[in-house]
Amino acid sequence: MVGGMPTIRAVILARGLGTRMRKADDSAALDAAQSAAADSGVKGMIPIGRPFMDYLISALADAGFTEVCIVIGPDHGIVRDYYERQVVTRRVRIAFAIQRPALIAFERSALTSMGNVPAERAPRFGAMEIDADGYLERIVATPASAIVGEGEVYASLNCWLFTREIFRACRSVGKSARGELELPQAVQLAICEGWMRFEAVRVREGVLDMSSRGDIASVAERLSGIEVTL
Repeated sequence: MVGGMPTIRAVILARGLGTRMRKADDSAALDAAQSAAADSGVKGMIPIGRPFMDYLISALADAGFTEVCIVIGPDHGIVRDYYERQVVTRRVRIAFAIQRPALIAFERSALTSMGNVPAERAPRFGAMEIDADGYLERIVATPASAIVGEGEVYASLNCWLFTREIFRACRSVGKSARGELELPQAVQLAICEGWMRFEAVRVREGVLDMSSRGDIASVAERLSGIEVTL
């Protein structure tokens, strides 16, 4: 809840180019449908019994969200066609927003703890610095080699609960060194300017990271047996 009001709307940022997923990997054992989806770079539509994004939307519904907006690119018609024509949703209403330029949300948005991720698979990740009261101070892109073995480290998963003040930060933030408008930098600006505070939720659980073809088999294993209800 925010300000005593239930939060019912969620936004899924699915506009990424899927560059790493498109990259060939002869060691990844994929079926024809998974290979075709990986070639398209649309990770949310990779079938694991059913499209991967279904599991995310079902989890949002479990958490009480009733409205979901999926941000896609103009060439991601496969996503819109699936949710508008091929499935019936009873727990959530799904809308779409078209984002034409691909803006980077963060270099590595979903990682498990560094103790479970080989350094070669996570050359940089978002580390969270939290103050004594449990509030976020900053997110910093950190080389994995500089962190592994240094005790308890929390990775930024970029799952945010925003109030309207975030729009002010998004309008005010400048481009990053990579020439992109990055959401974590807007969060950092909001913190530095005193517009918003973010309480950090610390979780010691594994995270499904499906960035490349080699990740698909392990994600499918983790999701095996999970019931999806949209």
